[in-house]
Amino acid sequence: QITWALSRLKEADEDLLCNVIAPVVRSKLMDFEVPRDLCTLAFAYSNAKVMDEGLFSDLAHVLSSKVRLMNAHDISSVVAAFSTIEYAHKSLFKALQRQTKATLKSFSPLQLARSIHGFGIAGVEDPSL
Repeated sequence: QITWALSRLKEADEDLLCNVIAPVVRSKLMDFEVPRDLCTLAFAYSNAKVMDEGLFSDLAHVLSSKVRLMNAHDISSVVAAFSTIEYAHKSLFKALQRQTKATLKSFSPLQLARSIHGFGIAGVEDPSL
């Protein structure tokens, strides 16, 4: 939550996120049982325009196994975060696409628009969405 708050206040610099926070996050990735906090972390880095490819790769791998637990908020945050920084992890995006279809009725118009836009930026095509 601190990372998200710093990114929203435009106070999170690349050195802080990559050299201080990322190593701590990476050491605790397997401790996150629900995807919400990982989704928030990905969005915070994206919002701060900080690309830590190693962290995003690790996040993608951990999130891939938790996609079925994601709700509309989580999905739209992850899709927006990963597409904005131009890091599209194909297997994660495919799983997110399936979960989007499965939970489509729970999306708000904004969440749906953010997700469709993010899928488009990431080059994930699905005419049914």
